[in-house]
Amino acid sequence: MGELQIEVLRERLLREYKLDVFIGPIRIGYRESPTKPVEHTEIIEDSSQKLHRSWISLKFYIEPITKYDNIISVENGFGVFTGIELSLESENTEEIESANEVLSKRPELLKAVNDGCSVALFNGPKMGFAVTNVKVFLKSFTFSGRIQPTLLSACASRCLSGALRKSAINILEPLMQIEVTIVAGISGFPDVDNILHELSKRRARVISVDSQRKTSIITASIPLSETIGLSKILRTISSGLASFNLEQKGYQSVDVENVHINI
Repeated sequence: MGELQIEVLRERLLREYKLDVFIGPIRIGYRESPTKPVEHTEIIEDSSQKLHRSWISLKFYIEPITKYDNIISVENGFGVFTGIELSLESENTEEIESANEVLSKRPELLKAVNDGCSVALFNGPKMGFAVTNVKVFLKSFTFSGRIQPTLLSACASRCLSGALRKSAINILEPLMQIEVTIVAGISGFPDVDNILHELSKRRARVISVDSQRKTSIITASIPLSETIGLSKILRTISSGLASFNLEQKGYQSVDVENVHINI
């Protein structure tokens, strides 16, 4: 929903229902992504068992799905964590057999690992944004005593958090595809160069400019954070003859100084 639609909805709520709705600052859904593959091992003990303490050890290998300098698509949920991949390895074949056996007999344990990973991915290590564009491989799973799913989930969360801290984290910003339509008025077209200049100031990358008899269409990619206030500016510099549509394109790398948490 765009800024104009939000304002119209707010006015309608006030007019029809007498609700003076407070609209807080706009929040941009940034993401974090690892940029290099790393391994990390975590061990956790169950301190509640005083006589026979149980422990769990996990080793994760993580890697980015897409290189950090490429645009990360959002099509078909690409980049979203769907679960760990089993890739057990050890010089001790009995450890691998034992891990495979317990995971196959107790599917709730694999769910516990995935749940722990999801918790770790909810808050990234750099700025607290959700982590995306990462593959997680389970390389080692050893244990002693009874395995509690809650303990396993906690171990998985710590292990993945530790791996993410080791990897150089990149901040990603939502990237939109914008299509600006300019129609000819009585006195002809408004100055398209002014619109292109405004888009350029907002870190947009122009893809094409299609000029026809009565309309001109500018297609570009632009960070979502840079679209705040754009509607009003375009109406002003085009004398109301320009409008635009936005569609999410994916995510792209952004410098920390260009991150605007609240706008």
